[in-house]
Amino acid sequence: MKLDLESYIDIERQILIDNISKKELDNKIKEYEESEIDFPVKESKILDKKVQVIDYERLFFPFEFYNLYLLRDVIEFEINKLQDKSKHSNTIVVKSSITQIELIELVKALKENGSIQGTQKDLIESFANFLGVKINNINQNINKIKNRNNGSEALFIDRLKASLMAFINE
Repeated sequence: MKLDLESYIDIERQILIDNISKKELDNKIKEYEESEIDFPVKESKILDKKVQVIDYERLFFPFEFYNLYLLRDVIEFEINKLQDKSKHSNTIVVKSSITQIELIELVKALKENGSIQGTQKDLIESFANFLGVKINNINQNINKIKNRNNGSEALFIDRLKASLMAFINE
């Protein structure tokens, strides 16, 4: 729809421009010169060189397509909104009670083990989005994990192991 509207505007604009006579152009130029208003120009590429050319649309019919431009902008906004929504609708969010430091401990262990690949930041953010956890200060939390006392370096992973062992031994 947006491309159809753009095509329509381009065609209609060109028809109007093609119907401008030399006399009309001369009169407009004279009008601008007499009123000392800046002449409407736009940047264009001719043979891979940027040049200033007359902006006939602004010169002769500045409001002719105004409503169509508004419509185009609304369509573009709605398309972008739908695309953003569809990006997020494919994301599954699992309810969890995991804390941000537990999530970072888990992701860091998986990354360091080579079980998952990617940048630390991307992996933590992906897991956080999936588990619905808000993450603040990734590096600060990693430092907290690194600075834990002997025997309590992997608190969350130790609890996970204990839970799994209890399940296996049932």
